[in-house]
Amino acid sequence: MKRFLPFALVLCSGAWIYACSSSDGSNNNGPPSDTTNGENGNGNPDPNNPSGNDGGGGGNDASPTEDSSTPDATSNVNPIEGATAKSELEVENVDGLVWKTDAVYFTLPYQQLLVKYTPGRTPDPTDQYVTSINALGITFDEKANTLLFANSNDHGVAELRRVEAGKTGPFPIATTAVAMTQADGGATPPPYSPNDAVVRKSDGTIFLTDPGYQSGNITNGVYRLSPQNKLSQVAAYTEERPNGIALSPDSATLYVSLTQNQDPPGTTIPSIVKFTVAADGTTGTATKFVDVGPADAAPDGLTVDTGGNVYVATKTGVQVFAADGKKWGQITTAKPATNVAFGGADAKTLYISTTGGIFSAQVKIAGLGQ
Repeated sequence: MKRFLPFALVLCSGAWIYACSSSDGSNNNGPPSDTTNGENGNGNPDPNNPSGNDGGGGGNDASPTEDSSTPDATSNVNPIEGATAKSELEVENVDGLVWKTDAVYFTLPYQQLLVKYTPGRTPDPTDQYVTSINALGITFDEKANTLLFANSNDHGVAELRRVEAGKTGPFPIATTAVAMTQADGGATPPPYSPNDAVVRKSDGTIFLTDPGYQSGNITNGVYRLSPQNKLSQVAAYTEERPNGIALSPDSATLYVSLTQNQDPPGTTIPSIVKFTVAADGTTGTATKFVDVGPADAAPDGLTVDTGGNVYVATKTGVQVFAADGKKWGQITTAKPATNVAFGGADAKTLYISTTGGIFSAQVKIAGLGQ
């Protein structure tokens, strides 16, 4: 059943504007590696950028498989064979989303809201979980047992904020900022407009992206925040726009989508790059994982399933690749997709945020909870 978000949930906020295009970037492959160690234990809505299976994933007290699992024996299984996207909820410009317990938590950055949505139930005003934020990507931090979202506040200050999941009110729920101290004392640029984040379950290390959409800063980057709250730069970019971010099932590979906005339209094909991740959280040099065509595909949010398959939101739907780079195909959406997350009782419901709402599709392989 198609559901509509009540008008009461849409709070106007005209003072904050997104800039979602840039000139043609040139290199998808080789930014510097993260060389910062020493912690001893040792993360945009694009205007061009919705489950429709009634009841699929709702009302169950289960969450996707955690990201510390190892890939299952599904390397020859096309995870999206027969999968189609069906409308779950209509609301404009959804950005990030994540499943926890029995609900989808999603962000509406233009309305400055974080909303809790239980599939099969029409949201009401109490579902305005958090207000007065510019939330974008959202994930779940298993180590801290909180939702974690990227936020650019009204003063242009980059933030990661935490909020407890499953609260029943009073609303809005209070949030807390994550402390960040630059590991190199400020020698490298900090993130100015964090977009998306992923958390390593084993120790709570946070990886985040900054595509520079809100700040207009020239340098885009990928960052790592250690369990000791030390921030270091994994990689620096110029106009490639690092955007979505996800970890492999064993947390040994970090995937980042490079949106590569081109205005006017160009010929550079955007891509997903990957970094090796060591036990102490440090990373190797980026290498190209796959191209994500065509040139205007605008790859955005990422997620991964237990078989190691990588799912990326694009302007025409969700493209899916095997761990070896083989393309399985695409789940087409009626609106440009912005992010993806697994949910449901068996973690085989793929929720897809778009510029027109939330869609869902039933897939063959369970997803990771990230």
